[in-house]
Amino acid sequence: MSRGSRDPNPEPLPAPDAAGPFCAELARHDPEPAVGTAAAEITHWFFLEYNRPWAARAVEDNHLPESVQGWLTRQLEAHRSSRLVLIKRGSRPLRSIHFFAAVTAEAGQRLYRYELPAYEALLDLDLAPAIAGDPAAAPHLDARPLFLVCTNGRRDRCCSKFGLPVYRQLAGHVGAGQAWQATHLGGHRYAAVTAVFPQGIVYRVVDPHRQVEPLATAAAENRVWLDGYRGRTCYGGPVQAADYFVRRLTGETHLDCLCLEKAEVVDGVWQVCFRQKSSGGRHRLRLQTEPSQPLLASCSPTKIKVEPRYRLLDHEWLPAAGGGPA
Repeated sequence: MSRGSRDPNPEPLPAPDAAGPFCAELARHDPEPAVGTAAAEITHWFFLEYNRPWAARAVEDNHLPESVQGWLTRQLEAHRSSRLVLIKRGSRPLRSIHFFAAVTAEAGQRLYRYELPAYEALLDLDLAPAIAGDPAAAPHLDARPLFLVCTNGRRDRCCSKFGLPVYRQLAGHVGAGQAWQATHLGGHRYAAVTAVFPQGIVYRVVDPHRQVEPLATAAAENRVWLDGYRGRTCYGGPVQAADYFVRRLTGETHLDCLCLEKAEVVDGVWQVCFRQKSSGGRHRLRLQTEPSQPLLASCSPTKIKVEPRYRLLDHEWLPAAGGGPA
């Protein structure tokens, strides 16, 4: 993170290129599901309220005090598989600053909320108890789900065009304290990119009027909303896809119903095994990974990329000894 000087007159957001296509609109015509495209293998997330205008890469390019930037960098270095996101609720004056730490591992998800008088107060904050699940951090536990929506138009114009309507609907539905705008969660072409914490689930939301309510209801019930499901951030892409396929085949949407036991590549094919907690039986899946055709991954600036597609080859249910079907 850099740029310690404070610019009192930040540059206005550049107008989008009206001649170019929106990558998120093109992606909506893609017949392939978006499964396996969430940020991968991240189990610790840090969210810091910052309501000044965001740069394209706001986490690195901001006006936070250098001491605070250093502290944030140390947290990312100390806690492997972690990511920092800046958040805001419009440009409201900050009487206090919100900071969240989310643990999104497969088991034991937790969300901690802190309200600070100034950014420098972070320097006295010890995150180790929260990360470890120590009871000493219990006063900061928040049992409510936290909703983040990418709205950073400087990163990609689709994020503001499609993210802002979803953020407003969410804020009206779950309350402003639980819904936040975010700088970047990954995957502009899947805007509006929406995530729920501490579950660590990333979604794509196409219709803010019809899809926000079922997403929010599923989060409140600790369930997965399959229609917009991209994956859980604690998993890698192939496991995210396998998790989706099991849930789609069985109709089981409770977040904690499955436990990953194995994920490996054998002769070029992913073999993933989940244990069903309720019965002890196992789901074995074989997935083929194929490259997509070159696609528009970002439209401002234009970026073409190839991303993996996951094909389910077969699914086998292995009951526990003396058990019945799933």
